[in-house]
This record gives sequence, structure tokens and C-alpha cells, in this order.
Amino acid sequence: MRSSWGADRSRQRLFAPGHRKLHFERGRRGILTCSAPRLLNATLLMLSRLHRMTSGMPVEVWHVGELSRREARQVERHPGLGRGTRVYDLTSALPRDFPADEIAELRGY
Repeated sequence: MRSSWGADRSRQRLFAPGHRKLHFERGRRGILTCSAPRLLNATLLMLSRLHRMTSGMPVEVWHVGELSRREARQVERHPGLGRGTRVYDLTSALPRDFPADEIAELRGY
């Protein structure tokens, strides 16, 4: 299958060398999930429960340009998630010339 980006998708590696790096700390543990606006309430409920069950592990929520700044702040300041909760927009890790239609395919909801 060929994408509009002109490369065989089976050979594309989003996190291959040459792509901008995402925040990562080796040896660190936590809860990571992806979300979108229409799933945000369910995501916050699930994360609150997991955070409580795991004795307060740090939480990260990733999205692909889907959450507004207001929604990202809502996640970061949610009382059930504790301090240090972070929201990352994965579009910052994509090459600058990555086509909009490919970004739309990464969005899941």
C-alpha cells in the first residue's frame, strides 16, 4: 500500500532516527494512553482509577493535534491524576513535510 507521502507504509518508521524525538526517560514507569476530545471524559475516568490503583504512577496522555489547549489543561489539572500529569501532541514528533491526510489517519477517534 502506498501513501500520499510517497513511501511504502510498511517501511515507514514514525520514530526512526531523523525524526524529532519525544520526551522519554529510560527506566521511568507510568501510565500512558492516547485520547481524543470525544473520549476525554472516559479517558479521565479510566486514568483516575488506574492512577489510584498504581499508587500514583505518573500519567501521560498523547494525541495527534486533537486536544485543544483548554482540554490539555483539563487533563493536566485533573484532581484524580496528581501533579506531573503531562499531555503530548505527537504532531511535534512528525517531520515538517508530513502530509495532513497522513496525520488524519493517525487520529483515531
